[in-house]
Amino acid sequence: MRAMLIAVLVLVGGWICLPASAWAGSCGAMPAPGADPRAFWASCHSSEHSTSSVHGSLQPVSTGTPASVRYLYEWLPTCPNASPTSPGSINADCRAAHSCANPRLLSMSLYAMQVTNARGNQVNGGWSYLGSQCRNPKAAGPTQQPRILTWADVLAAIRQVGVPGAIVNGPDYTLVNLRTSFYTTAPNVDRNLTIIGYGVAVHVEPSTYTWHWGDGSTERTDTPGHPYPSTDVTHTYLHATPEGQPLQVSVDVTYTARYRVDGGGWQDIPETLTIAGDPRSLPIKQASAVLVAVN
Repeated sequence: MRAMLIAVLVLVGGWICLPASAWAGSCGAMPAPGADPRAFWASCHSSEHSTSSVHGSLQPVSTGTPASVRYLYEWLPTCPNASPTSPGSINADCRAAHSCANPRLLSMSLYAMQVTNARGNQVNGGWSYLGSQCRNPKAAGPTQQPRILTWADVLAAIRQVGVPGAIVNGPDYTLVNLRTSFYTTAPNVDRNLTIIGYGVAVHVEPSTYTWHWGDGSTERTDTPGHPYPSTDVTHTYLHATPEGQPLQVSVDVTYTARYRVDGGGWQDIPETLTIAGDPRSLPIKQASAVLVAVN
């Protein structure tokens, strides 16, 4: 079994960069029925949801005590030299900015900068790139872009942090026509992540195992198996392998995940996450009868 994944999350300015497909929501968007309201970004910075006086900023909404984490956002043309700290970037123009299928739209990049932390203290972590979209050119400049924290965002963050793979454990070799026991080890994974300013706790646990036996056959089980003499996961090989040409056996682990936002209720992620395991060599030998003289 691989060593347990070290909980190191590499962020750019404390942010996870997500693809454009992760963006969701629009002005006036409301959280889905039953969703945790703390996972909802205030729509268009309305005074009903925010007390910030900073133009183009948003703050997450929660029940009870208002959240104080706040960010500035800015859309800029997707050009190599365009950045929130470069003068004139709003009017930047380059070939990459004109890559949209609709010629009336411009490829634009969204940047964010945190201005207050959870205690309401002012911070300046610098600008971070969040993603790119094809948008109306008039969108360039400071924005009140609504942002919804979705399960897809959480799943993307889990993929970025990584989940450990597994290997097949068993004998160093086995014999033809011998029912052989195998097993693997895939522990639960618990991580605390920061995603678009929220503290997100995630719990990932294995649910199914897909065994690749190396002889062209596969098997799916709900158990990781156990060492011999357990027989809950076994395989029987019908042919020996040539000398120096062992089979490559591996196991893929499918995980389910759930998360909670800022200490709220747990929410299930509807998609599973499958991690392919590294193969290991397994020679298959043919047993031979040997006559032994007994005195």
